[in-house]
Amino acid sequence: NSPPELQLNDWDNFKHLFNSKNKYQVSVHKQSNSDEKKPILLMKGGSDVVLNRCDKAYHNGEIIDMTPQLKARYLELNSVLARSMANVSTTSIYSQPP
Repeated sequence: NSPPELQLNDWDNFKHLFNSKNKYQVSVHKQSNSDEKKPILLMKGGSDVVLNRCDKAYHNGEIIDMTPQLKARYLELNSVLARSMANVSTTSIYSQPP
């Protein structure tokens, strides 16, 4: 799910640090240090947490709806990597609509 409309005009940068309770970190950044472009929100953390907050996915070069099947596939692939002792995290990007 997309976050509600964010009032970011007064923020240069915002960061919510990772903690084990939330299993994610959030930060807001200016794009190209420009006041004319809308800031972007980055979320990084446990795949199960981040994917539950996403309604779109960048998949095979295009932005598509996050379907239950696609989410299940991402979580399956995450499990495969975790079994091989890989440290896996997922990143999400949100930009306010124009």
